[in-house]
Amino acid sequence: MHDALHRYALALMLAVGLATLLAAGTDAAPTTALQHRQAMLLLLGATLALAPWIAPVRLAAVASGLLTKGAFLLVAVAGGAWPPAAWAELLQLAALAVAAALLLAEARREAQWNGVLPLRQEG
Repeated sequence: MHDALHRYALALMLAVGLATLLAAGTDAAPTTALQHRQAMLLLLGATLALAPWIAPVRLAAVASGLLTKGAFLLVAVAGGAWPPAAWAELLQLAALAVAAALLLAEARREAQWNGVLPLRQEG
């Protein structure tokens, strides 16, 4: 049941993964904490970039992407500064949210088709 919206969600995940890989690979991290953050972003980017081809990884990749990028934005807003990278993170967070919503809607439709969920509410 893979329609155009499913392919669109996978393309969004791939785009966010590649953008994360590109952003994480450009910084020279001077401290151990920043090196750890860079390594975690590289792992997240690789997971998101591979998720369109590895179905069991998709849920974990989208969830960790939403959590990571949302936490970065919360820290940026709480710190009072809005770095230029925050706009890219906000765009990536929105793209991941759209991909998650599309994949969730598809899973729900497939569950209804398979008879796991009722087609109509019964009161």
